[in-house]
Amino acid sequence: MIVVVGCGAKKGTSRAPARRLYTGSLFRDHYRLAATLRPRAIYVASALYGLIPDDEEIEPYERRLGEFDEPSRAAWARGVGSSVELVTDPGELVIVLAGKDYSAWREHTSRRVVGLLDGLTLTERRALVGRLTDTRRELF
Repeated sequence: MIVVVGCGAKKGTSRAPARRLYTGSLFRDHYRLAATLRPRAIYVASALYGLIPDDEEIEPYERRLGEFDEPSRAAWARGVGSSVELVTDPGELVIVLAGKDYSAWREHTSRRVVGLLDGLTLTERRALVGRLTDTRRELF
């Protein structure tokens, strides 16, 4: 199993591994949940870099999928979907912890994908992530 976490708008000011570059509380919450799931790998869906391993060093940037025109957004989704195919085995589970825009790539992969936060408001996502990470801490 792998987990894909959507990137965050709030970032540090210098080159860092992806898991450290994104400094916003929502990204941190999603990443913490991803880690508690104990996946084989964690990836970040980045507006600029596409699908990147969480330990890949990247430069800060200012780019959001919401700023893309429709053809560019579709190309981004196809690229991330193709990357997911390359980093997973057939039948491997892919968990997504991202909002709608940053999980649009799902229709471009044949892998089994589960969106744990699908259909939830931001407030509901934060509450669920908090409950799940607290529960996982109690179990391990």
